[in-house]
Amino acid sequence: MPITRNDFKDLPSSGQIPDDRVPASEFAVSYYFQSTGYLDPSNPNQSFKGDIKLHVLDSAGNLKYEILLHEEFNFFIFPLLYTWNWVPTAEKITGTKADGSAMSTLGAATFGVDPAEGSGVDLGSAEMDCRFYSGIFTEPLSPGDHLKIIFHNLSAGFLVDQASLQLATLLGGFNGCFVRNPQQGKTFYIYQGKTGLQCHVTRQETGFTPSDSDPLVVAGTARNAWLSLHNTGLLCLADVSGLHVIGSANSGQTWEEKMPVVTDITPLATVPSADGGAQYLLATAAIDGVEIGTQGTPGTIAKGDLLRVILRGSKGAQPGQDLVIALKQKVTGTLPPKTGIVGLHLHNTTFRLLVNDGGKVRWFDSLDFMQTWTEKVSVN
Repeated sequence: MPITRNDFKDLPSSGQIPDDRVPASEFAVSYYFQSTGYLDPSNPNQSFKGDIKLHVLDSAGNLKYEILLHEEFNFFIFPLLYTWNWVPTAEKITGTKADGSAMSTLGAATFGVDPAEGSGVDLGSAEMDCRFYSGIFTEPLSPGDHLKIIFHNLSAGFLVDQASLQLATLLGGFNGCFVRNPQQGKTFYIYQGKTGLQCHVTRQETGFTPSDSDPLVVAGTARNAWLSLHNTGLLCLADVSGLHVIGSANSGQTWEEKMPVVTDITPLATVPSADGGAQYLLATAAIDGVEIGTQGTPGTIAKGDLLRVILRGSKGAQPGQDLVIALKQKVTGTLPPKTGIVGLHLHNTTFRLLVNDGGKVRWFDSLDFMQTWTEKVSVN
């Protein structure tokens, strides 16, 4: 479920993120303040500006993210009365990672401010209480992280009487994934543990009880993960600050990376080939670049483009062991939605994509290895 305004909860004065809200793959912050300011009676129209800088620090106190919130309001002064209104077009929210790169977000939408207007009796000063919200950042938070207010600057003449932080998180980032091996009679679950993705193996048909002793697949907080059977064992694709491809040849007891971490794409859905020797992905481009593995001159790729990606065994290795990107190419023609993807399936040579588009189920087919798509069914 996406983060909503109802998900915001107070943080303690220390800024420490409570254990029940991490690890998380998405988060949003809010800043509440009460302030008192002087109103110039000779100026019936006055502006109010607020700039907030927040830092997210890891358990060692190192900077992870810097978040800036900027909001503006208009004050209107009447005899014995004042009103104020939010100026949404002046809102500016930025997020920067410790390496200087921009934090990724779930679109450009924000939660705005609350309330967006107010009024009071003009006795030479104005009282204002309001909450600023960020947008939703699709960046991980880990146990031990904490938030810190670096500064809160309000317009001249206004003083902050009280301030507090709230945080909303999306725990784990995904609901887990599993695959059953009928030959072994075992079901393999991948789930978000305290320090990373873990694998639980059971002979039960449904359900399992996580254990701290479950093997670690990859450290960190996943936005998403997929698990499949390959001809050499299990293969997990996990979006943990980049695409990790991790395999296990001993029924999930130990795991190892099968290729370098891929940071130039964001995976959306994946499905293995019928023989388990390849992995097909739909993804978006995380940065500008060029196509890989296409015939002729490679085309250019722009950040945000929808891509088809094929992973195959590298030369001299068995399929499903060491993998490389054999193809990375823009999807052409009618594009399926990039959000709300429920699953990608392969039936013989037909790729089928299911999408939940605002409560409407949409079904797309591709007959050319995901290069072009045709919408087949749309159900309200």
